[in-house]
Amino acid sequence: MMNERMTWADSTRGIAIILVVIGHVISNLSSSGLLEIRQYEIVKQIIYSFHMPLFFFVSGYLLAIKENEGAYSRIYILNRFITIGIPYVIFSFMYWFCKFIFSGAVNNPVQITDLMLIFISPIGEYWFLYTLLILNIIRAVIYRMDIQATMCMVVGLVLVLVCQ
Repeated sequence: MMNERMTWADSTRGIAIILVVIGHVISNLSSSGLLEIRQYEIVKQIIYSFHMPLFFFVSGYLLAIKENEGAYSRIYILNRFITIGIPYVIFSFMYWFCKFIFSGAVNNPVQITDLMLIFISPIGEYWFLYTLLILNIIRAVIYRMDIQATMCMVVGLVLVLVCQ
């Protein structure tokens, strides 16, 4: 089953990605004064109430399927570091570098310490990759302790709500 694409999962993630883009565009329009605050708050509340928990729910569901295929070995954890951790570091550096170079033209300039602390405090929008990596590692540990996959989804949703 995992060799076949799950179109509902791809479609759900695609919708959530579109909502992320819409949320960021509306946020930037609001901060630039081109959109009234009241209008932004209504749309923001609707979009932000479910789009990131939706990502984590789908990720947790797909993890539960992988669980049945013998996942969560050391190779699995190493693979998560490669597929999530390396992009997190690369994109965090690129984001930091652009903000550092253009620090006079951005609302929230960055410092060198921001880059040095990316493993403790994610930079910008890359908190999602950071959180997903941490949840994958936590899930691997939980799985070895024989706790159900649904517990991971619940933990993920709680962490999303706390991180926002």
